[in-house]
Amino acid sequence: MLGRADLLAMANIAADAFASGKAVPADVSLAAGRQFDLVLPFGCAGPSDPAATAMGWQYDAGTGTLRVSATPVIWDATDWHVRQGDEAEPATGFWINRPWSGDERCPVRIGEAAPTGTVPVTLPGQTLAIATFGANGALGHEGRAFETVQRVPEFDGSLGFRLRITGRLKRAVSGGPVRCVQPVSVEQRPICVIAATMDEVRIENPTTGVTLATWTVGRSS
Repeated sequence: MLGRADLLAMANIAADAFASGKAVPADVSLAAGRQFDLVLPFGCAGPSDPAATAMGWQYDAGTGTLRVSATPVIWDATDWHVRQGDEAEPATGFWINRPWSGDERCPVRIGEAAPTGTVPVTLPGQTLAIATFGANGALGHEGRAFETVQRVPEFDGSLGFRLRITGRLKRAVSGGPVRCVQPVSVEQRPICVIAATMDEVRIENPTTGVTLATWTVGRSS
């Protein structure tokens, strides 16, 4: 079973090989078919409008109502340059937030201090995703949000939430389950996608360890 840290390491190896013009190492290519359990922590900065963000939560203390939502991203058929015969395959999935960290929890901010004379670096967008390609690309959910609304009399959102995705890796192209592109230039960090069949999606509360909702998806693929 491959976890978050395993998938990030595999994607980094594939991105390095792609940027260097080298063949993808055999251990990455042969990972197709392996099971994975990927955790995406989200909502770490506090509540947000679910309509304005792909993954977020809101809590109404007056009514004790908690709403947690995770909306899949739908990529155009040409975004990842993955083809089935003569047709480019569309894809649906999720960006993997904070792909530089294998931690499955929201980050704990120890301090924001920086050495004098340095300029903060802002990343130019997401660089790693996980997606299902082809006819089953909508995750059996037609691109709608995975959302749960519950009555919770007392709530602590300091640790955010977790989106847990389980399934199997698939072969995106001949090089294996990871596909990378550099749509702007070779000076851009490769943007990569991990091809997968997603069997189950869960929203979990890390504070209580409770699973708030579970969806079975992708079984037909």
